[in-house]
Amino acid sequence: MGFSIDTSEQFPSSSAPRTCQLTIYGLRKVGSDYFINISPGTVNNIEVVDNNNVSLNTVPPPDQQVFVGTPLTASVTTNYIYLVCQNDGGTPPIYPDPTPYTFISATVEVDDNDYGHLLIGIVQGTVVSGADVLTITNYKGCNSIWTERFKCGSSDAVYFWSAV
Repeated sequence: MGFSIDTSEQFPSSSAPRTCQLTIYGLRKVGSDYFINISPGTVNNIEVVDNNNVSLNTVPPPDQQVFVGTPLTASVTTNYIYLVCQNDGGTPPIYPDPTPYTFISATVEVDDNDYGHLLIGIVQGTVVSGADVLTITNYKGCNSIWTERFKCGSSDAVYFWSAV
């Protein structure tokens, strides 16, 4: 028995595609439904899961449905893709707890005392000349994400997000 080693491409070229943490990709139609995938990543070194508590590291990655209940038409349909962190409801609350997760919404979400949202991108779809036109816009760079929650007295909580 023997083996061989292929050393022709020891190091990836600088032109090789690079997927950053929490990048939205793979917008596609399957049957009559539309799906995306989001690359794995962390918030405060905690692994992000999808809205069904499935790890984004799963192979194959979890399909996340978009444009739910909204058939595409000649008008542009937009879905907003968020990272969501919440607190555990304790006194004082632990944040983020439980695990940060992705959330897809047809509307712009607003933070409150329990939930902080970071818009990581949008997906849009329309029908032009009978064909679907699908686009992804990612808003997050190739950084780790960190978040903090501040609440003083009866004022609403304020959330800070940073890319490290």
